[in-house]
Amino acid sequence: MLLAYIKSFSHFKGIADLVDGAIVSTSFSISNNKYQDENLVDIINYSNKLNKEIFIDISSLMTNDELVDLDNFIYIYKDYNVNFIYTDIGVYEILKKYHIENRGIYDPKTLVTNSYDMNLYLSLNMLGIGLSNEIPASDIKVLNENKKGKTLLKVFGYHQMFYSKRHLLSTYFKFIGENYVVNRDNTFLKEETRGEEYHIDENKHGSVIYRSYVMSYLKEIDDIKDTDYLVLDAAFMDEDKFNEALKIYKDVLDGNMNKDIAILKLSELFDIEDGFLYNDTVYVKEEISRWDM
Repeated sequence: MLLAYIKSFSHFKGIADLVDGAIVSTSFSISNNKYQDENLVDIINYSNKLNKEIFIDISSLMTNDELVDLDNFIYIYKDYNVNFIYTDIGVYEILKKYHIENRGIYDPKTLVTNSYDMNLYLSLNMLGIGLSNEIPASDIKVLNENKKGKTLLKVFGYHQMFYSKRHLLSTYFKFIGENYVVNRDNTFLKEETRGEEYHIDENKHGSVIYRSYVMSYLKEIDDIKDTDYLVLDAAFMDEDKFNEALKIYKDVLDGNMNKDIAILKLSELFDIEDGFLYNDTVYVKEEISRWDM
């Protein structure tokens, strides 16, 4: 099933025939895709009419006060035909309180890397579990072969590499005595000795840093296609170019485009890398001298 983060209600209308469902950012999201709280009911009704799945994104880590507000938010939407994707495991308890835990996907981003973790969460009557995209494609294939429920994987977009509840940009500019309004679409970090620029985003829930390139799993789509929910993220992207990428993925999954041609077309649109698809993360320690005892 192909899911896409949407930038607006009109964006959803424009890509509805390309996706099986949409993910809607809310005021409880850290996603850079704009909040859709005001017309969320309209989006839900529209998706239901088209028989598309709709997911409410709850990707912030929560404080106790925020969980109270979120409880009220979920109470409003619990009787609608809508599902939830969340990053804080505390959200599960709210869903369970309203007997809708089976409509939530727990996506802790990088944490689920083995079958034991995956199936432990799935045993809690969740709709599904998000798999780490910092493991090789071969590991993702093994996870899907051993799953006891549904899985989700982000297969396209800028990869989140850091998230903090701290407001790093605001704190920094306050410290140096400058007034600065964060441009959420076009603010970057750049190391002095490196050329890459990393998107940094800040909202009321904290700060997020993304890798400098667009991650794509298209090359290994055959190994990961058994994932139940394949997610494409539109954050920081021109809407038209994102829609082209979405169509490429759909054409490959439907068998209407050769994978090699699709990879070439995608690379013409974006600076593509495959992240951790082929290699495990390896840290090399510097040699440390030891005292003779």
